[in-house]
Amino acid sequence: PRFKCNALGDVEWQSAQQELHVARLLLEAQQWAASVFHAQQAVEHVIKAAMLRTCGVTGDEFRGGEGHSLTSLLQRTGLTSPVATEELQRLSTAYLATRYAPFPPPAAPSVP
Repeated sequence: PRFKCNALGDVEWQSAQQELHVARLLLEAQQWAASVFHAQQAVEHVIKAAMLRTCGVTGDEFRGGEGHSLTSLLQRTGLTSPVATEELQRLSTAYLATRYAPFPPPAAPSVP
């Protein structure tokens, strides 16, 4: 089932504002990876706030594996983003790179 709640949407909106503030501070401090992480989180919270007010969210979209793909979440809202889809995909890719090391590591031995 999809869950709608304007009050929780307000909480998500406030979380987005906080994440954006942190992202900007980290950007000014030239902490690139951390800034990207928080920028992605800000966008994710904005989209989830919109979902909570419009189409609703499932548990997996809100907290699970489906909850981090910005383009997938945005598509579910039916809304149009002021940011190009390619830029959202680029941010999602960069976000994942801040969380997970490349696998296999570049220096890992290969199996013949």
